Amino acid sequence: MYFNEDTTDYDEFRIEITHDPSANGFYLRAESLAGTISQHPFTSPMSGKEVEQAFAGISRANLEFTRSGPRDAVDVTKRIGARLFNAIYDTRVASLYQQSSFMAQEKGKNLRIRLVIDNDRLALLPWEFLFDPVRQDFLTLSTLSPVVRQWQWPDGPKLEAERQIDPPLRVLVIASESDDLEMSARDEIEMVNKIGKSSRSIEIVNVVLNATREDLIKAIKKESYHVLHLIMSGWQRSSDYDQDSSSEDTGKKPQQKLMLMGGNAETPELCGVDQLRRAIKDPGDIRFLLLNGDRTDWFAGQLTYNIPATLGWRGSNTVEAYLSFTRGFYSAIADGHPFEAAVTHGRKDIDLSYPGGKEWGMPVFYLQTPHSTSVRKQRKAKSIHVTGGAKGVNLSDSVRSEKQSKNPASDREMTKLEALLATAQENYSTLKTLKQEMSKSVGGVPDYIERQIHDAQSTISKLRSQLKRLTNS
Repeated sequence: MYFNEDTTDYDEFRIEITHDPSANGFYLRAESLAGTISQHPFTSPMSGKEVEQAFAGISRANLEFTRSGPRDAVDVTKRIGARLFNAIYDTRVASLYQQSSFMAQEKGKNLRIRLVIDNDRLALLPWEFLFDPVRQDFLTLSTLSPVVRQWQWPDGPKLEAERQIDPPLRVLVIASESDDLEMSARDEIEMVNKIGKSSRSIEIVNVVLNATREDLIKAIKKESYHVLHLIMSGWQRSSDYDQDSSSEDTGKKPQQKLMLMGGNAETPELCGVDQLRRAIKDPGDIRFLLLNGDRTDWFAGQLTYNIPATLGWRGSNTVEAYLSFTRGFYSAIADGHPFEAAVTHGRKDIDLSYPGGKEWGMPVFYLQTPHSTSVRKQRKAKSIHVTGGAKGVNLSDSVRSEKQSKNPASDREMTKLEALLATAQENYSTLKTLKQEMSKSVGGVPDYIERQIHDAQSTISKLRSQLKRLTNS
């Protein structure tokens, strides 16, 4: 099966899993241009407790190298993904999936997998780890087959989103982290600014740091933006993931709330789903909610009622994972990719930066509209306005200033290539170190590491050639 790496035009394979309260069970229906598989019973392959136990056995990527090596982490996620894949793709559904893939290929398109759910127990399952045993690949790690969720609201409004918007993509950033994490929030904001200024496709309209709940609500209501980028963690009850996703529904809803650490408060303020919904009652131009913080996956899903696309993170994750995702996501947006492809690029950036880890599967992405939005190319971004919430803040000169040049287009391209080359060289160095460590183990070096090293070498060579041509022009 071959897809087109250069296209972000998708056919869709739609899987609906609905809850039948009368039978206390689930039913699955599959649909694509190749045909329809009518409703038939679906049994969840994992309970909520099993999901959490599985994740507990997978160390974070940057810790894995000093313990058992990333091989164990990859094997665990493959087992999780294969169980989920086999639960969905029985003989008939698998056949329809193959037919749909070939039909998309014939038209020069790729195949988006849309998972439509209406139940919190289904939302707990780690669909982001779906593993195709034929391709021997995780679906979410490829722009050829992005996996998106959709929450089925029985009384929800019909949301729409244009395929393209004129640049710049306007981003409102609100951060509220503890003092020890405030610097990483600044790093994340500066990264978005750097990508925006380099590409001229993205503009941060306002930054609010150290936000209180009042600051959050006020900024959301005041500004006009396409992307609401929140840097804050969530709170959830410890028992929420103990639910059995295949047994009787207890009627207990998971609870997640945003924790705001602004205003020098000794204890965090909590902001619930209903409070944020009221603030975004009239979503206006908003197209995407990015919740970059721990334990925000369920919260993001509940905000799909009036926002076309949302993303939150399950569990606890490293600062490095959030920074890698931000870099990959906004770089892809700047290159003209739609949201679902940009999310995939964010995942891939995590995977390349920390091979063998699992944090690329922690972002949970919901797309409520038939298609997502991309940004047309390109015009100069405006300067940003920064407010400090409870504390006054200043971003660094590298964020606020832009170099003057006789040939700005050439300089921007060179800056972009240099950044890409630095990242590729760092990835190559990490992979070489990883190879040396794994060569000492009984299992030896797996093939996927060798392939990634080869790909990194090829990328470095191409980027150096492009830089040389640009320098000599």
